[in-house]
Amino acid sequence: MNGSITSMKFTVDDEENWDLVAPSNAAGGSASLKLHRRLITDFRYSRFTSNEDPTLLGYFASIGWDGRVTVGRAQRLGEEEIKFSIIGDYKLFTNPTSLLLTEDKRTHLPLILVGRLESSLLTVFTITSHDPSTSKLVEVAKLSLNDSEFSSHSFQPMAIAEISSLEDDTIITIATDHVPYMRLITVLVPSLKEIFTSELKSNGEYSSSSLDIFSQLEKKASQYTENVESFHSKTPILRSYIISNFNSLSPQDKYSNAIILCRPHCSGLWIPGDDGMLRGFDLRTGTVVETLKSNDGRAKSAFIGKLGNDSEVIVVCGAVDKKISIWKCT
Repeated sequence: MNGSITSMKFTVDDEENWDLVAPSNAAGGSASLKLHRRLITDFRYSRFTSNEDPTLLGYFASIGWDGRVTVGRAQRLGEEEIKFSIIGDYKLFTNPTSLLLTEDKRTHLPLILVGRLESSLLTVFTITSHDPSTSKLVEVAKLSLNDSEFSSHSFQPMAIAEISSLEDDTIITIATDHVPYMRLITVLVPSLKEIFTSELKSNGEYSSSSLDIFSQLEKKASQYTENVESFHSKTPILRSYIISNFNSLSPQDKYSNAIILCRPHCSGLWIPGDDGMLRGFDLRTGTVVETLKSNDGRAKSAFIGKLGNDSEVIVVCGAVDKKISIWKCT
């Protein structure tokens, strides 16, 4: 509730009893890190490696009720010592609603996608380098989820799931706030190379021999005196990347908490609905292929994981009946 995260670790005694404890002397003198002024609404972490920084363990991103996006890194400083530090934060016009942390396949830099209230655009962030002493958070593009070029908002993204990764690009699906049924919009997220190539061509500055992504990132970072979204932003809006737009048949209202779970083998989605049903959705055909009774009323939270090589486990927590439903799919 106070906008902080606390690092924890598992310990095992001689009798193989597990315990979760906070390190007594974490790097920097504290096991907690203040990310937001108010409640954290979503937090993502992903493992990364880098030749620039051998101590790098991964990056994290968070959004909160203070209307900010915060990005940071985790570093290993010793055998059992891990340091969490903030790279930068960014103030949005309205409160963020959804968050995804993924990787640019060519540069291996983190890509952070953020949706916010009253906008059908996803803001794309990254950092200028892996070097902890010089890296900065930078906004590189806005990805349109609306086919209409002259309308920036008739709906808003409420959840994001990564479906699959291609050689350079990433495919994601977004759950919207449409009523009475959630819609699923699948889009292609272009690589940083494609984003800058398109921007330079539109400005008449493109040269294939001189395109340096890291130089372009430094140039963008130098254009911002402070990380605050501006009405006069020159950030390019990427259009025509929508792959599909389907009705999920999952009922919701304006108070709903949209949840979508990507299957481990990228073959579709599971959608816990407000009617207590768990729907399996095929993104290739746009149809519901499985419907399971999960809870009485809407779901509060859910997650999915792999069990072995061929099975997956879905856990759904009910907001009304306060029951936990566990499904195993083979």
